[in-house]
Amino acid sequence: VSSQESRAQAKRTAPKNMHISLAAYSMRQALSDGSMDLFGFIDWCAEMNLAGTELTSYYFKEGFDKSYLHELKRRALGNGVTVSGTAVANNFCLPPGPEKKKEIDHVRRWIDYSVEFFAPHIRIFAGSLSDGVDKKTGFGWVADGIREVLDHAAERGIILGLENHGGITARAADHLAICDAVGEHPWFGINLDTGNYRTNPYEELAMSAPRAVNVQLKVEVFQEDG
Repeated sequence: VSSQESRAQAKRTAPKNMHISLAAYSMRQALSDGSMDLFGFIDWCAEMNLAGTELTSYYFKEGFDKSYLHELKRRALGNGVTVSGTAVANNFCLPPGPEKKKEIDHVRRWIDYSVEFFAPHIRIFAGSLSDGVDKKTGFGWVADGIREVLDHAAERGIILGLENHGGITARAADHLAICDAVGEHPWFGINLDTGNYRTNPYEELAMSAPRAVNVQLKVEVFQEDG
């Protein structure tokens, strides 16, 4: 067992209880073509007897206001469904500057939105390295971005989970290196996507699992021809 894996295992205790929630992304076709909205998605989750629902940010109506967020919360409560979290499509693998600030502000906004519809967890992304940028520099950029938003999240009771979403987090060792650079924090961990480690998936899932605050369970089947 590597020293990195040992440190990871020491950071989290086994969960006492787990519940199944469905991400709105799973219904992306219906939510994108307009045949379903998030209210209908919540209703459908209740019909399926699911304990929770992830209201993925990509499918919120354009120009929404606070009352829209409150109505989502009310619909979930009325259906006996817990809002387990949300997700934002951010990119922190950027140097300091206007573009990086834009990404930081985007995540901060969604932290504030999450408070309004009772989403306790946000899965965030790291991004991808640009050509010519070394990995260590990229790790630092991502860690800096996370630290910029982490206190904002903690003050509002929102947990941030860094997803292994390809790019600079495609390998578990790199994913964990970013988490180590951020440092231990009670409001930060890994959002573990079981379909996104492509090289040695079972080994890499075992490396990252002890630091997971949320698991996105899916099955991906890859053939030799891609």
